[in-house]
Amino acid sequence: MGGGAVSVAVALRVCSVCGKMGFRRTYDLQRHMLSHTAARPFQCPHCPYRAALKYNLDAHMRLKHLAESLASLGGRGAQQEQQRDQQSCDTSDGGRNFTGVE
Repeated sequence: MGGGAVSVAVALRVCSVCGKMGFRRTYDLQRHMLSHTAARPFQCPHCPYRAALKYNLDAHMRLKHLAESLASLGGRGAQQEQQRDQQSCDTSDGGRNFTGVE
């Protein structure tokens, strides 16, 4: 009675643009390929930042625009925080060269 684990070879996908390897699912490779395009369909409602993935926009908004959330709840000093956040997000390229989650 062998209770050992069975090894199954998994075909890993490789990006044809940059050579990054290790994508187990086709979806993961397709999502990665967005990083090689100029398409940034998700616009931040508070600043010029744009993202290729909604997840990145959501993370940006949590990290950079928390003051807007506080303002909607009536937090004090929220206007000053909003101004500071807006300045930290201002870029000459409209956020198109963003490479990671802020």
